[in-house]
Amino acid sequence: MLTVIPRTLVFIRKFSLSTKCFEKKIVYTDGACYNNNKNKSRLAGYGIYWDENSDLNLSGPLPNPPATNNRAELFAVNVAIKQAIKEGIHDLKIRTDSEFVVKTFKYWIYKWKKNDWKRSNQQEVKNKELIEEIDVARNSGINVAFEHIPRASHVGNSRANVMAREGAKKYQFSD
Repeated sequence: MLTVIPRTLVFIRKFSLSTKCFEKKIVYTDGACYNNNKNKSRLAGYGIYWDENSDLNLSGPLPNPPATNNRAELFAVNVAIKQAIKEGIHDLKIRTDSEFVVKTFKYWIYKWKKNDWKRSNQQEVKNKELIEEIDVARNSGINVAFEHIPRASHVGNSRANVMAREGAKKYQFSD
């Protein structure tokens, strides 16, 4: 007996086999910097928290100077997006307590690009190379949404924060 299956049903079934196509994956990112207002004794680290049992949870010291909280926040976002791409995640929501990160990628980056990477006060944008790297990654076939959440408002954010602080304690000063 021959059964005819409508094309629409075949299409839906084909794509429903891969839940990664439809699933919006949530990740919490955080950066930490001890002594952020001092030039020589800053310690910076990052934390990335996916969920309780994820092998993707990651923390460490910021690998390149300067050690600042904003740079650590950006580094965490960059690594999380690259992890998602490697894992085949197509729809990612980054939850962060960093207003700087959210505003950078929702609003400011478009103005900075038009203004030759200058801020409204005509100063150069700090961490431009890291912001550009994130922008390239988030425009390479992955849908990335940023959500600002209050500090310690969710267990995921708290875990990312603890991980970032642990990473900062491992920071090595460079000459």
